[in-house]
Order: sequence, then structure tokens, then C-alpha cells
Amino acid sequence: MTQAFLVFYILISQAFSMEGRNICRPVDRCVPVITVSSTDPEFEKSWIALNKSFLYEKKEHRLKSNFLRLRPIKKGFDQQFFDEKYLTKGFIKFRDKTGKVSTRILSKLANELVEEIKVGQQKFTHFDILKDKDFNYKTLSGLIVAKFKNYPFVIKISIEHPHTMIQPFSKSFETDCIFVLGGNLRHLSNFTRIANLERIKSILKDNPFFANSLDFPRKWYWRPDRCHDLKVVWSCNDTTEEMFLPSVYATISDFIKTDKIQPQQELNKIAMKVAMDTGFLIDPHAGNFVIEQGTNKVILLDTEDFRMIAGLEQSMKAKKYFGWYIELAGNCFYNYCMRTKQERIEQCTLI
Repeated sequence: MTQAFLVFYILISQAFSMEGRNICRPVDRCVPVITVSSTDPEFEKSWIALNKSFLYEKKEHRLKSNFLRLRPIKKGFDQQFFDEKYLTKGFIKFRDKTGKVSTRILSKLANELVEEIKVGQQKFTHFDILKDKDFNYKTLSGLIVAKFKNYPFVIKISIEHPHTMIQPFSKSFETDCIFVLGGNLRHLSNFTRIANLERIKSILKDNPFFANSLDFPRKWYWRPDRCHDLKVVWSCNDTTEEMFLPSVYATISDFIKTDKIQPQQELNKIAMKVAMDTGFLIDPHAGNFVIEQGTNKVILLDTEDFRMIAGLEQSMKAKKYFGWYIELAGNCFYNYCMRTKQERIEQCTLI
């Protein structure tokens, strides 16, 4: 998805500078504000990158931005759904049916991963990093994707602290784009993976084209044994919402074995078809679809809610990759430079 927005790098990198206001002008109450605090400030200090006293002079941390939207914050996390899809107790069979593992072991290893991250490690005992470009090792916040070394499962772990939650431009260019396009903080998008997977399955279950050829990894939510919540207070246009989100959580899913050589052109066509058939609930970028070794099935790996990430209220018109990139870039430019104040207010408060 990143390639679609490279042309707007300068605009996004200067995002804060365009929000300057004369100090004599009255406060605009129509600009969204979030205030973030920890439900357990003492435990929060156990993170090695956060043990400097000046970080705790303020109990609450505040972000005011025209890009903020209420929908990703309020709809991203559903406690009841999170509990329903939580990592089950007992044993989980491997996807290829060659063995099984106790979820207690997976949870134990995941807890050890969090503890290693807490003390600033960048290489981990029981995990191989698959992706960490969205993680800031200085502030110990963002998203890390890693594979269990001894088990065929992948963990996507999201970490935020009160003061990093309000720093949407501190991780990667992709997270910058997510914030500008959809008002979405990266910590929130990981919540959507399982709920959106359920929606996609429901839409495609009777589609004969995908009935026997498309499959998905199993996915579960997880959070550490020792964890606190982030209290997020939203204020805009004289309305206030209060929400609580886990400061650390993860999705655990099947690891998909693939051959090194993948028919990328064919997969790109399938990706665009799936995207169109689901109303662009998924991101059809190259690499999101792979051919599974042994079954030859097409597997959709990443099931984040693309429309929520991109700030889309409806499907897109694109039918090919080039048109998809152009349409996304156009939406980014419009949101950044062309929206009226009324449009901005409607978008930021839409549920």
C-alpha cells in the first residue's frame, strides 16, 4: 500500500506544520482531541525506555488533529468479540496436521517475548522477526510481526503507551499514511483483523470462484498476563467519548508455508477480484495473497479492515492496480488539502 502514497511524502511529513494557528484566535472545538492515560502508571514504568521521570510529569497525554476519526477508536476494539475470539485453552493442531501444541505453551512464549521487548532487546529467544518496520525501538511502541521458532504460528503484537499513542508520525511512512487517510492510529488496526476476516468469509462463502480455491489462516486474540489498559478520552464539537484499550495485545495465526517462487501476476489478478467482490474490505497489495505449499490453495494473509484504514465509507471504483493506486492517492490528497470544514467534522465524528 505504501507505493500509492510516495508522491505525497512531503505533504504528510509536514502534517503538523499545516495545523498552526494564531494564538489570538479562539479555540476551534470542532478539531478532534484525544487524551490518553494509563490505568496503571506504576506498571507502565517497568518498560526500560520509559523509566525517565520526565515522561511521567504529565499523567495525561493529548493529541489534537484534524485527521483523527472516532470510528477506528470506538469500533476498532470490541471487548466482547475480543473475549470470544481469544486464544482457546487446550491444544491447537498445526495447519498441516503434523502435530499439535498446548496454547499454554504459546502463551508462555508470547509473554516472554513481551518481557524481552520491555528491556529493549531486538533479537528474541523464541521468535524470528518477519516485520518490524512499523516498530520504534527507541520508544518501544508499534507493531512487530514474528514467527514462533518451534511452532508454525505467527504473532502480530501491538504495543502503545500513553505518550506514544499520541505520536502517530513516530513509526513508519505506512503508519503516517494510515493516520492521514483514515484518522486511524496503528495500534487500532490490529484489532480489526479477526472481525474483518469473519465478514470476508461471510461475503465469499457462496462465491463459486473462491469456494474451493481460497482459504485463510486461523486467528486468535491474545494479551500478556501482566498488562494495563489505555484510557482514551475523545472530545470534539462539545461531545465526549471514553474508551479503554489494551496497551499490549496480539493476534496469533497459522504460519503459511509457501514455495519461494510465486505466480505473482496471477495472484495480483486474484487479489483485485477478491478486493472488488468484498467491497475493498481487504488490501490487495502484492504479497498479501500467496499459494500454500502442499494444498496449492490461494491464502489471504492480511485481513485488516482496509476501508477503515483508508478512511473509506464505501467501496472503491478501481478495477486494476494502477487505478487503485491513483484512487488512493487522490483520496489522500483530497483529505489533506481539499476537504471543507463541514466534511471534516462529519468524517471525524462518523461512527
